Amino acid sequence: MKFAAYHLDYTDENGTLDIGFYAITKANLNSVERKSGFRAIQLDLPPLKFAGTVGTASNYGVTLQLGTPGANGEFISAAVNFDIRDFYDCEDVEDILNYTPTPSMPTSLVSDEKLLVESSWVVTSSLTIENSDLLFKSLSTPIHITVANGGTLTITGNQTDSTYLGGCKMWDGIKVEPGGILIIDGMWVSTATAGKFVKIEDAITAVSGIGNGTATDVPQIYLSNIAFNKNIVALHFENDNFSSSSVFRSLFKCDGGFISKDASNPIIIPEKHIYLEAATNLTIGGGSQACIFQDVLVGIDAFKSDVITYLCEFNNLMDISNFPAKGYGIVATNVDPTARVMNVFRARFNKLHQGISTTGNYNINIDNDNIDYFRDVDDIAISLNCMNYNNDIDIRENKNFLKCNIGIKISGSNLNDVTISDNTFNNTGFVETQTNSFHNTAITVQMPITTARLSTNVEIIGNSITDYRIGIHGSNIQRMNIIPNATSNLPNEIIF
Repeated sequence: MKFAAYHLDYTDENGTLDIGFYAITKANLNSVERKSGFRAIQLDLPPLKFAGTVGTASNYGVTLQLGTPGANGEFISAAVNFDIRDFYDCEDVEDILNYTPTPSMPTSLVSDEKLLVESSWVVTSSLTIENSDLLFKSLSTPIHITVANGGTLTITGNQTDSTYLGGCKMWDGIKVEPGGILIIDGMWVSTATAGKFVKIEDAITAVSGIGNGTATDVPQIYLSNIAFNKNIVALHFENDNFSSSSVFRSLFKCDGGFISKDASNPIIIPEKHIYLEAATNLTIGGGSQACIFQDVLVGIDAFKSDVITYLCEFNNLMDISNFPAKGYGIVATNVDPTARVMNVFRARFNKLHQGISTTGNYNINIDNDNIDYFRDVDDIAISLNCMNYNNDIDIRENKNFLKCNIGIKISGSNLNDVTISDNTFNNTGFVETQTNSFHNTAITVQMPITTARLSTNVEIIGNSITDYRIGIHGSNIQRMNIIPNATSNLPNEIIF
């Protein structure tokens, strides 16, 4: 719930508009007053200052001075944003909000409906949900929708009539089994605006695809233009090759940073938006609008999985449990002897603790095509710990590592080919908060001394580095070539 209060059209004695009195107010909603009660919604407004005509504002105890009221004589405007469904039990919404109790699954089409879903559904043929609200009732075993082998579930919304899926408390989302197909499209409005007219909220896991590991009868999941909000996990892909699935132009968030749907656990703090577990070849992102990740600890968390992203934005992820600590864009771990792939293309990382963090066996390509960036990263923008795996790493054309404590840190005892080329690092104005050995360093590549300087080819090519304490650092590297770009002939430039 968000409250805002601001003074309208205040001018000082010189007639200059003053916006300095804008204020975010305190708001209180007691957990035992969710439906009704004294001061169930309490809005505390700041004192009126220098607004309106001369007089006394008895409610606030201050004297009004010279100023100009709004067009209708108002001095303060207050806006409240909340979901009215949070104030009613499921038993109430039938009468008050005109939801229709639905004890069993509709046969083939739900269109322009408001349904109170009272049991889990299993889709075995074809079911379409369009322009409708589905509210899932609270049961001892949370309700879910299963898309079985041979079944297709299609969910759409549009600019006039959106589609909403949410729970009275927490529900268990949509589960796509091997051979099942899920299509969700929240409508693409134009090249400039993503509609996101499908919203999925309040789920333990909003959408999951669990394969059988055989690369046959794989769950097929096509997601575009969706707003995922207040889910413990938005997407979970597991144990298969998901090359035929896609995630486009979607928003992943958690308003307020926590979920308060469960009375026994009133503060649930989600830790990740997307979880990949033994999943390969799934592409996250694409098109001309970004997938956006915010509000939780980790945007994408991968275990023994490929990480392939195109046009994703990781912005202001937070460790709510340790607020105001910042979060991580992508975290990937693979201790399997089979190398996984990390391809990150055209991504933005902003206001994070770490941008990309890998541990273990990954061949890595991070290429931002001289367009996108890493900004305001208080620890490490790109942290790659290859352990004892023989990996290839290519990091190139990242337009701006701006105000990052460490730009690129690569470590491992058995690196293979490492290329860091044509990146721009600028720490002008960076405020140091750490004092470890490599704080405020643009590039560092490290191998432990016990590796006896194994044959590793490290090339640092044509990078621009400004105002870092350490520009380029290498430790126990047998061959580290710091050379110009062979095509542009631009050297590595370090400016202090």
